[in-house]
Amino acid sequence: MIFSKTISGYQVYLKENKAIYENIFNDYLNDCLKIIQVFKNTKESQVFLIASSGGGEKNNK
Repeated sequence: MIFSKTISGYQVYLKENKAIYENIFNDYLNDCLKIIQVFKNTKESQVFLIASSGGGEKNNK
């Protein structure tokens, strides 16, 4: 299900109603994202790998 919210005056559509997505968007607006790698950067699109505390990284030792 898609959720619709207004964050800092922007209408944002989220795939899940989780705070992690809002936090990433707020970090983007406040220029606080740590960009790890740029995969594609053209006039039409940009794809970045960012560091977040969302739990996507797992340490399997």
